[in-house]
Amino acid sequence: EELLASGDVSPQKMMAALQSKLNTANEQVAELSDQVVHLKDSLVESRSICQERFLRWQTAAMAAEEATMRLHWMKFAHDNGLRREKALQDTYRDLYWRMVRAKRLMIYKARQLLRDRVFNCNKKENLFYSFHGFCEILRTEKEERLRREYEEQRNAIEFALRNEVRFLLREGALHGGNVERL
Repeated sequence: EELLASGDVSPQKMMAALQSKLNTANEQVAELSDQVVHLKDSLVESRSICQERFLRWQTAAMAAEEATMRLHWMKFAHDNGLRREKALQDTYRDLYWRMVRAKRLMIYKARQLLRDRVFNCNKKENLFYSFHGFCEILRTEKEERLRREYEEQRNAIEFALRNEVRFLLREGALHGGNVERL
């Protein structure tokens, strides 16, 4: 275009200019084809990396889903176990109190039976043995109370004497040093 604008155009110059433009265009085409090849290689590589990442992501997502499901079922089983354990504890407590009640009822019925059948046979004899049993209980309780009072008194005296002996030993050591100095 410069040659045409200047007006000095010969066919050789025109051919030379067009040849140089053609060479430049060929070089640019060669560079662009190299870039296309390079970009195709990059595209293939990035697609393979993308595919690999997608597969890893899918694997991780599946593993996370599986772990979540396992955790859910483990929690469900744990909760069931706790419910079962609580039910068993409640049942045990109920059976225990039923057993205690049955035991008390049996003792009560046995007492009633003894009172009604055995002890009603000879009321004077029962009264005599009851009175002597009561007297014996009172006597043993009195002996026990007197023994406890005696032990408490003895312990108090022993405590006071120990404290007095400790005090006198300290005083003796203190005054012994003073006597030696004199």
